[in-house]
Amino acid sequence: MSSFERICWFDQRLKQNIRTTRRHYMDQFEISVSTFKRDLAFMRDRLGAPVDFAAGTDVISMRTVEPYRLHNYMGSWYLIAYCRHRKRPRMFQLARLIRLTLSHQAFQKPQFDVTAFMTNFFGLFKGTEQVEVVLHFVPFIARFIRNEVWFDGQQVEECADGSLIMTLPVVDLTEIKMKVLKYGRYVQVIKPAELRRLVAKEAAMIVKNYQDG
Repeated sequence: MSSFERICWFDQRLKQNIRTTRRHYMDQFEISVSTFKRDLAFMRDRLGAPVDFAAGTDVISMRTVEPYRLHNYMGSWYLIAYCRHRKRPRMFQLARLIRLTLSHQAFQKPQFDVTAFMTNFFGLFKGTEQVEVVLHFVPFIARFIRNEVWFDGQQVEECADGSLIMTLPVVDLTEIKMKVLKYGRYVQVIKPAELRRLVAKEAAMIVKNYQDG
């Protein structure tokens, strides 16, 4: 199959919002990594696809974005932008961008309030539905947690036994789950029920890792 036919196939999948991995592309046409890279470079450099983004393991997508701000979070840099493909604000980790190309298309003003987008809720991951997370820290770890600011709008309640209850708004449970797991048995999720389930599931998988050995 010619490179033109391969590119037409890939372009059609992109238009249909069908994710395609590098391995899938290579297996589909029985081509090498170098041929895949040449096809990708042609689409990028000759057809004007401006952003190549590894959205997952080996997953390549091309986005046209309106860049607003660079943001450093826990040592990693992110591009805060409006994605014309998704038609909503997105965060792109710079380390996962394969290449940026200037499109010469101007945009007049930001499509959203960048500061509000970054500061209204806890964490980097952004969802659409806000939930209230309540965490109970035992006295041993509470002495350290009470001096930490996880989110500017967090609420902290001191308990008589020296423990601490923290309440904060979250729109995606991914990062808060990782944060809770960091403190192990010294913290308990009071709510929401879904976060309790996710943490319990992850803890069970951790136990299984050590049982299998």
